[in-house]
Amino acid sequence: MSRAIVLFVALLFGSIVSLTPAVASAASGECDVDSYGVSNCEVDNSGGGGNGSSGTPKPPNQCGPWEPVIYGDPRVSDLIDITGSTRTLPDGTVQTLYFRTCPAGNQVVWWSDYTAEQVARWAYNDLRSGRLPAPLPQFAPPAEAMIVNFETWFGATPTIALTVRAEAPGVWAEATAVPVSIELDTHGIVSGDTTKVACTVWGSTTAAANGCTWTPLYPSVQAVTGTSDYRYHATITIVWDITWRASTGERGTFNDLRTTTATNIAVREIQTIGGKIGSDD
Repeated sequence: MSRAIVLFVALLFGSIVSLTPAVASAASGECDVDSYGVSNCEVDNSGGGGNGSSGTPKPPNQCGPWEPVIYGDPRVSDLIDITGSTRTLPDGTVQTLYFRTCPAGNQVVWWSDYTAEQVARWAYNDLRSGRLPAPLPQFAPPAEAMIVNFETWFGATPTIALTVRAEAPGVWAEATAVPVSIELDTHGIVSGDTTKVACTVWGSTTAAANGCTWTPLYPSVQAVTGTSDYRYHATITIVWDITWRASTGERGTFNDLRTTTATNIAVREIQTIGGKIGSDD
């Protein structure tokens, strides 16, 4: 539980009653790095659409677990006037009443039943919403000084895994994004040219590493790049592997996510004049 990151969505999917106003969002400290090297993020999704899209920092959850309310529970009778512990909405959705204790006041919420995978998808959607960092490209030679037929080493500044937790009464789920590869796409337009290179994180600019090398065969002229500024309008992409797990013991995967940075690459051609080296004999 020390790695818990609460994506509180009760305000989105049910009505909640509290004895005191909701705690204000924290101004900073949205993410921290745990002993496993995983960046854990805590978000408050109460202003979004149930898909983890707000990314608003939220203080650590200090409330107790949500418990289904038993009709007649005296802890609830002072908070809300109920005639039963379940209700059916006009659209046929059945909701259950839950209760929890919090330092700022006890809370109750009418909550629809969701599967562990549905809750995990809220966390996944938060990862999709721009939380994952884009790569910081690195090249040797530098991106503005590459040479035809000269092997280029490239990579991206390393970043760590990221985990987001979503929670509903009775179930929580975590989605974890792990960077697994990087991709260079020069977007060149010459048929048969190597325009895409995929390699293992994180490459290097001091040696050929993890397959992150590219040897340009052509100078960056318009007929090769499709651009008019004598540069490839390239991109570097991090590919993230996404897995999820839930308090129910269920596990699974979601589609990979990608974060991309645009980078311009200039390739020059060195002209040489051949000659014969030898004696005057």
